[in-house]
Amino acid sequence: MMVKTAFLLLSLAIALVIVTIGAEAFFLRRGSGAGGSPPPPQTIASISPTTCPLMQGTSATCPLTIAMSPSSPAYSGTIALVASNAACSGTNDTTDFGVTQTPYAITYNGSAVAGSYNVCVQAAQPTLASAYQSVAITIAAPAHPVSITFATTPGYIADSATGGQVGTTFTVNMSDSSTYQGTPTGACLTQSPCPWVVGGGTGNWSIQTISGGLNSSYDATSLTFRVTAN
Repeated sequence: MMVKTAFLLLSLAIALVIVTIGAEAFFLRRGSGAGGSPPPPQTIASISPTTCPLMQGTSATCPLTIAMSPSSPAYSGTIALVASNAACSGTNDTTDFGVTQTPYAITYNGSAVAGSYNVCVQAAQPTLASAYQSVAITIAAPAHPVSITFATTPGYIADSATGGQVGTTFTVNMSDSSTYQGTPTGACLTQSPCPWVVGGGTGNWSIQTISGGLNSSYDATSLTFRVTAN
């Protein structure tokens, strides 16, 4: 009788252990799904990019991305330009630069001259610690003429009785190697009226004579013609 009782108690104990283990496994499975343990708290992981190239005189924006960890839900706070602090270095220049919230971006009004700037971007959302990021802004000067190259050495350009005669051609060289889109001008420095003008078109400029512009009263060696490209 005692052996049967002991065996019965042992069986009950084993069954209780099995039920307990099964219950723990069930609740562990429930905890990994909906209605289980809450996800870890979110933090603002990063603000990017950290560089922003702009062109002087042209209003523009630099889009920003605010990344979260974990990634969902997406960031829904605000951004602002702030003064330098322990986490960020930059000038609080709200005259030339600003921000937009939809979409998140740094704005530039075109006024700041060419050079390098740093701004400090703050991302702030209720219940989360704010994040800061220095953004290096590089403003380039717009392309401009840097020199004029003549196809041949300018010299005496013969008169034409029938109209403007194409003379010495030249090229306006730009700071960024692009094609000059302006209109060069020409002026005589030692003679009036001036017998020459700038003619041609984009990529094919030249010094041309005006019909009847040169005659025996001109001393061709003493005439100076200046070409200007702005």
